[in-house]
Amino acid sequence: MNPVDYIRKYAGRIPLLHIKDEQAIGESGTMDFKSIFDAAYDSGLESYFVEVERYGRTPEKDVAASYNFLAAAPYVK
Repeated sequence: MNPVDYIRKYAGRIPLLHIKDEQAIGESGTMDFKSIFDAAYDSGLESYFVEVERYGRTPEKDVAASYNFLAAAPYVK
């Protein structure tokens, strides 16, 4: 299912968002995080947490890369 459609379907019922990517967040290029975060904030998102599916480097480096990607993303509040 498309995550944006799912979030919109259950608007107001998803205060927490669990996101993940195949690699460090933002590195696979397969996820449209802007659309996901936009829909989530529009639907009442209060907080989110991140999971790295597979580490390409050390866990510390991939977590840092994920943090840096999200911290620089203008659509993440």
